[in-house]
Amino acid sequence: MGLDLSSSLFWQIVHRVQVTLTFEGQITIPPDVWEAFVEGWRDPWAGLTMHEVMDELRGPVALPPDMVP
Repeated sequence: MGLDLSSSLFWQIVHRVQVTLTFEGQITIPPDVWEAFVEGWRDPWAGLTMHEVMDELRGPVALPPDMVP
């Protein structure tokens, strides 16, 4: 599923946040908007290992029944 550039919601977001969409499809965010985002951001997985984060995001990995030792 790609980014639907014809979506009016997409253009409302672009206008409201005042981002710039380049010809190459890159989105640039003004520094003040980015700083406001970063200021309020916190790490939702602080203190977890990478394996714990992956289990949280996708669930634990399960082997097919015929491959269980």
